[in-house]
Amino acid sequence: MSYNLNDSPIEDKVDDRYGVAPFAEAIAIDILKVKDPAGTTIALNGTWGSGKSSAINLIRSALEGMDGADVNVTEFKVWWYRGEEALALAFFEQLDDALAIAYGFKSRKLIRKLGRSVLSVGPMIEGGLNLTGRVSLAKLTRLFRRPIESYIAARNSLEKVFCRLEKLLRKKNSRFLIILDDLDRLAPEELLAVFRLIKSVGRLPNVLYLLAMDRQLADRVVAEKYPSEGPHFLEKIVQVSFDMPPPAPIDLRNALFSSIAYDDRLQLKDSQKPRFGLVFRQIVAPLITTPRHVVRLQNALAMSLAALTGKIDSTDLIAMEAIRLYNPALYRVIRENKRELCGSSDIGGNGSDERYVAMLEKARVGDLELAKVALQLLFPKSTGIRYGHDRLNQWNSERRVCIESHFDTYLIMSLSEDVLPKEKIDELVERAGEYEFIKTEFRSASLRRRRSGGSFVPIYLEALSSNAEQIRKNDVASLVKTLFVIFDDIDFADDAQADILSIFDNFSQFCRLISSMTRKRFATEERTIVILEASKKASLGCLVKFVKWAHDDYEHDTGQLVEESEENLVAKDALPELRDLALSAIRSARDSGELVENKNLAFILHRWVEFAGDDPSETREWTNLLFDDRSAVSTLMRAFTGSGLSSTNKLNGLPEDQVTRSFKHVFVENMAKVLDLKRFRKAVTDIANDQSTDLKESDEAREFLELWDREKKFAFN
Repeated sequence: MSYNLNDSPIEDKVDDRYGVAPFAEAIAIDILKVKDPAGTTIALNGTWGSGKSSAINLIRSALEGMDGADVNVTEFKVWWYRGEEALALAFFEQLDDALAIAYGFKSRKLIRKLGRSVLSVGPMIEGGLNLTGRVSLAKLTRLFRRPIESYIAARNSLEKVFCRLEKLLRKKNSRFLIILDDLDRLAPEELLAVFRLIKSVGRLPNVLYLLAMDRQLADRVVAEKYPSEGPHFLEKIVQVSFDMPPPAPIDLRNALFSSIAYDDRLQLKDSQKPRFGLVFRQIVAPLITTPRHVVRLQNALAMSLAALTGKIDSTDLIAMEAIRLYNPALYRVIRENKRELCGSSDIGGNGSDERYVAMLEKARVGDLELAKVALQLLFPKSTGIRYGHDRLNQWNSERRVCIESHFDTYLIMSLSEDVLPKEKIDELVERAGEYEFIKTEFRSASLRRRRSGGSFVPIYLEALSSNAEQIRKNDVASLVKTLFVIFDDIDFADDAQADILSIFDNFSQFCRLISSMTRKRFATEERTIVILEASKKASLGCLVKFVKWAHDDYEHDTGQLVEESEENLVAKDALPELRDLALSAIRSARDSGELVENKNLAFILHRWVEFAGDDPSETREWTNLLFDDRSAVSTLMRAFTGSGLSSTNKLNGLPEDQVTRSFKHVFVENMAKVLDLKRFRKAVTDIANDQSTDLKESDEAREFLELWDREKKFAFN
């Protein structure tokens, strides 16, 4: 089966699964009953994910379906705009478009005059301009710092325009409903700006406003700015408030259950269905409290079930994903206590183990009883009961999370132990366009080490990739340029080796981030401009890797370049310019002496040949000069030495006796493309045989020669 992964609000009452339609229809009726509205403001209050946007759509649908309802509905998408001035301009444009439906040129002329007058007075939003009250000259002087006379004239002009607009709007019975959804997305100052606009110039005859917001959040914003006013500030703006009705728990359970219970990928045997029902009722259902919770869990399962079907117990996976999403403290306890939770108890208790209760209390998991039940259902060891081998074998065959050998599989599609706090992710997204901030954050992340090995750089890249669409479009070019500049300093080979289950190294994550930020919001031409500008300032390794990646993006298996499509990150005709930039950067590093010290030396040398039309002459001319420099020869040895892992069995050949060993090898075939092997081998041999050479250096040279000979032997065989 498929899932709706975009979390879109419903448009029609036939899709209403939570009883919102009757509530929306009642609000629509109330809107029609408002007598002589003049900027009447109705608030639809609800927390994030409570279904406000769906309710808004159903209200619109209800109004459109009512006989004789002469209401022109328009929506002001406030979160499209950044900054108070942009919001003010957009507000007047919205009024202009809405009123022009009924009044045409007359209203349009007045609205535009009104907008010009307001903006000419000065920062109306900041000053709290109110056309229905008085503003002291001292306040105007302090706020606007312009001659008093100009403000008096502008004020008089503004009031005249407003009065003329009022008279025009009273002549007809047409009503106008302006919807402002997603107010929660605005920054505090922007939210206050919207409130002031409605309170001042928005008080127009036959105009109503419907605001969808989190009232508690709005009250906090107001309280921080105006501590003395508290809730009274909004009471002066909002005449009527409706709270989103909480969905009935049974409706939430049914919505979730119907979407997953009959999914073929669950692969539940008849004997497993009772446990599925128990886990669903006792763990999953209590964690689902809003419609968005249902959708988020559906989305998570759509990905994890697709990847892990047949590798895990589906019931446990659903429970683990629900816990991960909605009780992260409990998820952390599970993730960090594998050995304490997996297997069977060794104490033979009576159905409880106080060690786990203390563990949960310390972690502040919220609902302690729910957490205890969750642990006991998923990890029977926490009950304190000792189970026999038959039961353990059964759990093992079912691939349950309580078996240590299967435990880690449940975490592959979940957030790892290294999860950035939401506050840090929000800060990264909000300040993505600040060069110094991003540079400092990523360099700090490169210095921090994870328990699993490697730095925190992949975690930061992944966090930004996952939230790429939240990054402001105007910040994308700056972020791309910053990452191009600092990438070589934050890219470490052990980041890819830290987690053998990961298919992404830092550069893959880097490309994924750029793609996530630009593919949907930028045309190919725009993306190309952003990338070309960033490439001009890029660190050498990053630039060379990216140019190779961009070229490979067009290359078919046959070696021929394919035609350009919107899926390509850069335009095809930009490839030559990118190659020239890379070649110029390589030659510049060669001339400055920086190239030989670059940690991506082997990769860069091969790309140098490739970008030069597969002509190795320039590359070899430079590497030939290095053979007389012992330090450079040692650098070349390290550049062309790699490591790997091999698995072998002991004499009895049993799987549990398997041993993993690390080994080194020399990339002989790769060396041949960019080095004169005869001269290089002689230079290495000289170091190995020179008694005056540093002992460590000569040992490295001898080891390199041995690895080289072994590679030649394997190649011959």
